[in-house]
Amino acid sequence: MNKKVNIVTLSKMIALLLLLSVTGCYETTHNIKATDDLAGKKVLAGRILFYENDTPIRDSSIKFVMFYHKLGDKVQALEPDADGYIYIPATKGRYVFAGVKVMVKINEVFNFNFSACPTVAVNDNDSVVNFGTLNVKFSQSVGEKVVAFLVGLSHAHISVQHVSDYDVTRPEIVERIGASMPLRDGKVVFIKRAKKTEKTTPKE
Repeated sequence: MNKKVNIVTLSKMIALLLLLSVTGCYETTHNIKATDDLAGKKVLAGRILFYENDTPIRDSSIKFVMFYHKLGDKVQALEPDADGYIYIPATKGRYVFAGVKVMVKINEVFNFNFSACPTVAVNDNDSVVNFGTLNVKFSQSVGEKVVAFLVGLSHAHISVQHVSDYDVTRPEIVERIGASMPLRDGKVVFIKRAKKTEKTTPKE
């Protein structure tokens, strides 16, 4: 039986991510290349695709890096592979995908934080957890596109949609990780980001 998510704790961690992603205080990780890279850990895998309105973004000059973390751990940053897949070495816990960094040029970096963050649980008895596909959409009106042309993607609205196309992602993941590892389809739960509140804690 799945335990209920501690929304208060999750909201605090997501708020912390906002600060960390802006200041750059996060660790950069990389996709695992083979099962030997796991060192006894499990795998959290799936696909992340990016869109401008409803059109897939295929511009090779734009680089996307996902921010994620396990509750209680430091924020990680990971770039999906050329097909959008990520393969994260994982341990038991709940993993939060809370934002994305967009690098348009070497000197143009934009941090976006999701208002509702996809989360997925990794259990003790898991080997590989497949979360399917996350579609990250940058939406802009005609007027906003003019502004974006001048100042960049920072004026785009961002949303995330989970697509449970496990039958599509499963063969790719099994081929990369190895057919001998049991694969579970993970349920994705969206948790809304906590609104900023005024600090009431007295200074020391």
